[in-house]
Amino acid sequence: MNKIYIVNGEKFNVHEANEQQFLTKFPDAQLFEGPLTEEESEELGKEESILPSASVEETQALDMGFRSGDGFLASLKDEKPIDGSDFLTGLKKTSIQMKQAFEGSVFLGAQENLQNLNEKIEKLGLSSDDEVTYGEIFNPRTNTYSGGKRATVKEAKKELANNVIEPLLKTQEYQEVLKRFKSPEALDGLTLDEYQQMLGEQGMQMAGAIVTGGMSTYFQESSNAALEIARNLAIDKAGISEEEFNSYTPDKKAALMYDVVESGEADFNSAITAGAINAGVDLASNFFVVGKAAKVVPKDFFRALVKGRVKKILNNAKTTAVVTGVSTGVEVGTELTQEAVSDVAVAVGSDRDIEINPREYAEVAIQTLITTPGIQAGVKTTTTSVDQVRTLVNADRRQANQISSALKDAVDQKVKNGDISQEKADTMYNNINAAEEVINNTNYSKFDKAGKELAFDNLIKRQDVQKRN
Repeated sequence: MNKIYIVNGEKFNVHEANEQQFLTKFPDAQLFEGPLTEEESEELGKEESILPSASVEETQALDMGFRSGDGFLASLKDEKPIDGSDFLTGLKKTSIQMKQAFEGSVFLGAQENLQNLNEKIEKLGLSSDDEVTYGEIFNPRTNTYSGGKRATVKEAKKELANNVIEPLLKTQEYQEVLKRFKSPEALDGLTLDEYQQMLGEQGMQMAGAIVTGGMSTYFQESSNAALEIARNLAIDKAGISEEEFNSYTPDKKAALMYDVVESGEADFNSAITAGAINAGVDLASNFFVVGKAAKVVPKDFFRALVKGRVKKILNNAKTTAVVTGVSTGVEVGTELTQEAVSDVAVAVGSDRDIEINPREYAEVAIQTLITTPGIQAGVKTTTTSVDQVRTLVNADRRQANQISSALKDAVDQKVKNGDISQEKADTMYNNINAAEEVINNTNYSKFDKAGKELAFDNLIKRQDVQKRN
């Protein structure tokens, strides 16, 4: 519920969550109980909230409407608590985290514009009725600003304040949604569904980073650190505990966080630097992990997995353990580095001592350790599926695949007849797969069927000789 208050002759629409803070800052504010004119109703907005700024005495307060206008966010608000944990749940949770990070990056850009305006007002000694240019874009090459808008100080501050508070509020609303998801912890033991949720979360994070060239990681790391800095400063300034802050509604949290931003108390340079460092490290690690998966995990690992042949799975595991272990180790190191860089950035921005939680670092390490091999297996499955699609649409590949399938059928028949062991059959499968790959990626692919059959025969015999030697 909102109420209308009058401060210095102007009317302001105040949400009940912000009422106490508003009255603390403006003890002389008068409650307005009369009807609003049509123009006043449109200006104030019936569903808006007012968050007074730290410099309201100069700017006659800021009309800051909490208008989400976010259909995706609105759809999440109506959902019941999320009880399940599976792969799709992990994907959904990560998609919400990415959306929150996007809003966080919008907040970072908007607060920088607001800080630049405040510095300009102070430097030039401008009053609320003076005109000012704001929102310019800085060109580091020429060391000049371009673009921007022209308005009075009061109008400029009102617009930029709205630009800051709206994405800031959304980040807190998304945080409330994320609280409804389970957060499995490997240190406490995992069910299969919880492990699948971790795979969904980690897999989508990795895919997003690769597709966006590391920008999704940059957005998340920088905005998460910035929001935590603003949160810590707001808690310290209000003199409240973290538990009390966490009990507040999203708009009240946003109000307290905005207060330290508008007053110039928050410095987010450390958060931006941390985002850039973590994005670079993460992107390099992701390409390493995905590249190794595409090259090292054997194709017949999945055939053995589906058939439940434990011995074969273990043999494949031995074949790939060293390379997979190295790539997993790289990813664990990356995640721990990101965690440390973020902790340092938040401590610097919050003017607090660096706090290292050993359990959190152990949890990060274990989750990465157990999910990276699963992600690599998924990458190999995807690349294999892509090859299969290419085979369907390419006549030469299709012909090679038909020959390969016929040879494998002959191997299967020998196993059924007892002519060869399953272990020998597995070796023959690998030789056939290797021969097919060579044929598809060389001039052999242009041979006719008889030529391809001869090529298969020669390549397979050559592999047998090489293995015996």
